[in-house]
Amino acid sequence: MAKIIIPIVTPSLNELINMHYHDKARLKKSYKAHIEGAVHDMGMKIERMKRPKKRTVKIYSFRKRECDRDNLIGGMKPFIDAIRELGLIWDDSPKYIDLNIFQLEDKYDPRTEVFIEEMK
Repeated sequence: MAKIIIPIVTPSLNELINMHYHDKARLKKSYKAHIEGAVHDMGMKIERMKRPKKRTVKIYSFRKRECDRDNLIGGMKPFIDAIRELGLIWDDSPKYIDLNIFQLEDKYDPRTEVFIEEMK
C-alpha cells in the first residue's frame, strides 16, 4: 500500500467551476508535482502501471471546514486525473478504481492523504 501525503487541499466543486481553464491546468500540474515530491521524499519512485489492474484509492481530505459531499467529490476531479496521468491508477472508471473519498476537519494542518493498494 502506498500512502501519499500532500500539504494542500483540493478546492470545492463550486470553486473549481469558477476557475479559468488555465488555472485548472496549473492546479493539476501542481498536484502532480506534489505527489511526485511526496513519493520521492519517501525514498520511492513512481512506477507507471504496465497493465490494467483494479486498485483501491482512499482519499482523506483534512480541511479547515467541511464542505458538502457533492462539492468535495466534484472538486477531486483534477486530483484524480493527476493520479491517473502519473500512472498510479490505470483509469478513473469504476472498472479500474474503487474510489473512496472522506473529509475530516483539521483547522491547523489542512492536507490530503491518499492510500493506493491493489485489489485482491
